[in-house]
Amino acid sequence: MIRVLQINVGVCRAAQDLALASAAEKNIDVIVFSEQYRDRDEENGWYADASGRAAIVVLSGQHIQAVGPHQLGFRWIQMNRHRLYSCYCSPNVTLSDFEDFLSALETSVRSSPVPTIITGDFNAKSREWGSPREDNRGKALADLSTSLGLIVCNQGQPTFVRGASKSHIDLTFAKRSTTCWVDGWKVLDEESLSLHNCIEFSVKTTSQRGQETSTRRGWAYRRLDQGKLIKALKRDARPVAPAAED
Repeated sequence: MIRVLQINVGVCRAAQDLALASAAEKNIDVIVFSEQYRDRDEENGWYADASGRAAIVVLSGQHIQAVGPHQLGFRWIQMNRHRLYSCYCSPNVTLSDFEDFLSALETSVRSSPVPTIITGDFNAKSREWGSPREDNRGKALADLSTSLGLIVCNQGQPTFVRGASKSHIDLTFAKRSTTCWVDGWKVLDEESLSLHNCIEFSVKTTSQRGQETSTRRGWAYRRLDQGKLIKALKRDARPVAPAAED
């Protein structure tokens, strides 16, 4: 089993540090970041896209079978016979650029010989994942998901909150044939130090992780007092002015 934490940290160091610490506390295997604060090196299991905004961080000792190239807007890794994507597309790009991003993503997904899970902040609205209205980006993404045989794992809860504004823009997709392998998908009701909520889910694999022995490596944290950590990170946080929606 692969335990995954998904979060847009809004280019905020405190939010990224909290996500890493929380992941260690929960024994998370992989974090998928959108709008990461800062890129790290791949030797420690940190794989970013060409823009440096989307990243996959492998926290456990699970074997990485393959790593995708640096694409603009997404990156993937393959582990335990599953391909996992992290994606980010800014709300400020044109519809044409967004469609180019989706085209590149489609080509990559169709090349996968293994079950595929796609995560990320697409800044796209559609009723398919709980938005009250659909925009052009949402229609394009919904059409792509249908074409690829993807099912959205979101269950209607908003993932982005700013004042009275709520959006459903952080998404998780899985191939129809593998949705049964995505288990326990939920939006977490806990402090993230970001305008976005954390999402947590597990990917069931053909080999049980509990039967394997692995050494956690990379960005590991000792057990911690969550409340004290949040207070310290809030005190040191340097907020970044958000775009229209992030």
